Amino acid sequence: MASFFDLGHSLIIEILLYLPPRDRLQNISKICKKLHQICSVQRSWRGQFFPLAPLRTLNNVSHPTHNHSASLYIPNHNNTIENDQIVPTSKGQMIIFGGNLSHNNVIEKLQNELWTFDFSSNTWSCVCNQDIPARTEHSSVVYENSLYVFGGFGGYYRNDLLSVRLPLTSESKFTEMSVTGDIPTPRSAHSMVVYNDHIYIFGGWRGIHSIQSNAELFKFNLKTKVWTSIPPKGTEPFRSRVHNCIVYFWRV
Repeated sequence: MASFFDLGHSLIIEILLYLPPRDRLQNISKICKKLHQICSVQRSWRGQFFPLAPLRTLNNVSHPTHNHSASLYIPNHNNTIENDQIVPTSKGQMIIFGGNLSHNNVIEKLQNELWTFDFSSNTWSCVCNQDIPARTEHSSVVYENSLYVFGGFGGYYRNDLLSVRLPLTSESKFTEMSVTGDIPTPRSAHSMVVYNDHIYIFGGWRGIHSIQSNAELFKFNLKTKVWTSIPPKGTEPFRSRVHNCIVYFWRV
């Protein structure tokens, strides 16, 4: 009589969909070669399995990170005016920070490297001498020639706010900001935007400490360095994590 492990991958995956997802399957995969084989080529999310993307490199230097933050920086002090329109003299940079290098169902190999991709030269560069804790599932924004990073998971859930001046140089270093007010609880997988001299944080979660996502909204005044909790009015939005947030005119 055939055993469970003699079944094909697709049938085994179909059976696994009815079991508690990823967190419990991780321990099983360590002692079961068959499940470990599946988990090495499939990613589990919300009880579903998806093929893992192949490793990606660019000029043999870019890491295939997951759950990093990405922000766009376009210097405005060198812009020119042509035909009554502002024309940037630089195409700007994409700034990548942190993330993890794991390629299975376990978050591991957390990163604290700061990468930039220059859109003018189409080249990557790394400011790799950061002496701050590595992290993943954090968020970042750019405001007035500085990059701000909040929270994330780095062995434990964090609620620190970091900043580094832009443009980046080989000597650029993050510093932790001194803040006051209604400081958000530690979290990861939240969203973050900047609008009118304020950073807005929404949602996130704390893993096994609070498996439910939250619908908390905070704002941080970039001038006074004060956090403020914004209580909900009307119908509370869905508790969310691993989501996105944008600013459109005067709305978040």
